[in-house]
Formats: sequence, C-alpha cells, structure tokens
Amino acid sequence: MQLSTKDVNALGQITQRGWGVPSTPNSIICSLHNDRITMKYMTIVHFAAESALRNQVERINEESIQLLTKYVAEVKKQFREATGKSIKLKEITNNDSLEMISATNLSPRRIAYYRRQVTLQII
Repeated sequence: MQLSTKDVNALGQITQRGWGVPSTPNSIICSLHNDRITMKYMTIVHFAAESALRNQVERINEESIQLLTKYVAEVKKQFREATGKSIKLKEITNNDSLEMISATNLSPRRIAYYRRQVTLQII
C-alpha cells in the first residue's frame, strides 16, 4: 500500500511520542521508515535470584507481546478514524533480548534491560 503524504502525517501523529503527548505507552518507541514501522519495547527487570530469571523472562516476554499487539490494534483504529482508510501490517521481524546491567556475587539481586523490537511492513 502506497501511503499519501496525508496518510504519513496521520500515522506520524498517531505514533509520535513527545512531551504532553500520551499517544503511546512510555515503554514503546515507534518509528516509520519508508513502508516499515519499527516498534521498540523496553523495560527494566529486577531478579531476586538466578532461579527466578527464567520465570520472569517468560512473563515479561508474554507481557511485551500483549502490549505491542494492543498498540498495533490502537494504531490501526486511530489511523482509520483519522484517514477513513484501513492499514494492513505484516510482521517482518520480532526479536527480544535481555541485557544484565547490574549483578554482583555479593548480592542475589540482578538488574537487566528487557528489549523487544518488532518491524512491520505496510501492505
């Protein structure tokens, strides 16, 4: 689907994040490049012990997918309201990662960044 300038402006306003613009959750950053939308989700995770790592990562994994799915549905809804057209999106990539930022052998507490990046193509 080829987007017109009006459509691109509407999509940009829907996905923009800035001071005083509550259009996206704070943990989701969205960018538009050509016919692709890239959404990045990030959160900080606190682990009490190594054994809790797997369970918490699975829970956060599911949470990130639910948040991004809900966000995509909201973008589609707002785009339809703004332009009168529907937008179809196809998932191109969906990756997640966990990066430890604080861990010591003296404390069982661990802190990590959890990130998920999803790229969707406008079709």
